Amino acid sequence: MRKQRVLTDYSRYSEDLLATVSGKSAKSLTANDSFPNLPIPIADYTALADEFRIKNEAAKETGGKLEITARNNSKAALVLAMKQMAFYVNVTANGDANALASSGFVLAAPMKSLAVPDVLLWVSLTDGRQKGQFRLDFEPIKGAWEYEYQISSELDSTGQVIWGEIRTTRVSRGNVIAPVMAGVTYWVRVRARNGMGLADWSHTVSLLAR
Repeated sequence: MRKQRVLTDYSRYSEDLLATVSGKSAKSLTANDSFPNLPIPIADYTALADEFRIKNEAAKETGGKLEITARNNSKAALVLAMKQMAFYVNVTANGDANALASSGFVLAAPMKSLAVPDVLLWVSLTDGRQKGQFRLDFEPIKGAWEYEYQISSELDSTGQVIWGEIRTTRVSRGNVIAPVMAGVTYWVRVRARNGMGLADWSHTVSLLAR
């Protein structure tokens, strides 16, 4: 029987999701008796997670090239650190589900036969080639027939996104969303479909139209 484990490669996670997982794992591994000999001192690992979170927020707020480069460099260092820490967690936990869950890393999905598609973990919304356009990219899901996505620029009184109509696509790269209005923030989410049904919606990504 295959042992349970946590994911070790977070390079394809969106920036926002990476910030969440790294922050959670840093907090969970602090003074965790199940993992006494971390390969990276927890203070250093926490600093990497905090630095990335701050630089990611700065890049989203300004959209400047310097801020984006700083975020990407910080992301590369953080992803490498997460890989080292998660590998140690897997070796040390040796399949113990409680220990793995206590690490704060993401549990790997068990091997399974055809089922509803997995939730998309990587979704990217960027400026399109032309003014008034966005480009939507996301990870392809094995066995998916098509993908559904929603876009909105509206929030309700509680700050929740008011989702619009569902759109469909069969490709995971280069989807054009238009028109978008400069100065307006838009939110997007995506899910996959196959013969067994629909996946849950992905996390929400946002972008300020310029």
